[in-house]
Amino acid sequence: GKAKQYLIYTRLKQHFYGCQGFLSGKLRYGEKVIDAAKRELEEETGLIGDPQIVSIKHFLVYDKSTKELVEDKFMFLCLVKNPQGSLNSDETEGKYQWVNEDNLRRYITNPFEPINELLGYLEETKKFTGQISLQEIDHQSDKF
Repeated sequence: GKAKQYLIYTRLKQHFYGCQGFLSGKLRYGEKVIDAAKRELEEETGLIGDPQIVSIKHFLVYDKSTKELVEDKFMFLCLVKNPQGSLNSDETEGKYQWVNEDNLRRYITNPFEPINELLGYLEETKKFTGQISLQEIDHQSDKF
């Protein structure tokens, strides 16, 4: 079969310049999660698709050196199978690249979070049975 590919984002603005991971975006006031996922996918990449929520993660991010809470955010991990369209190449804020699953560790040299955590999200999407999970995660970061 064809090798699975994942869309990897490399950020080209501060904060987190050069960090890599998956597409993300913010919910607008009154917006539903799936609608936001569709909107962000199209705005950021030019692609369309049908996202589904796999898990909800509540991140409490602490500065590694000061131990100060610097972010308190919820992330909805969504999976979009069979996205349609052509990837746009506007690289003002960041660039997107399709990467074969077996090349992810080589390609992602500066992940937003530890590489095993990032790859863990992929495992979560592969094992998804339709049951959405919730995790609360304390994070230490030195990227602020």
